[in-house]
Amino acid sequence: MFTRFSVAASVLLIVGLRLTAAESPSRAKASTLQIATFDVDATPPIGSLMAYDPVTNRWD
Repeated sequence: MFTRFSVAASVLLIVGLRLTAAESPSRAKASTLQIATFDVDATPPIGSLMAYDPVTNRWD
């Protein structure tokens, strides 16, 4: 079962890479470098249960 999944995933990966490689020369001429910034605060709320203890407002 695992080998069938591996083979199927490999085939899909290769096909996907081939399709994107076929499109890339036309897009490379028209594309420009773009940079995006973002800020994510993934701090859980105080009192939320984490791995072993609830979240507190103390910073170690």
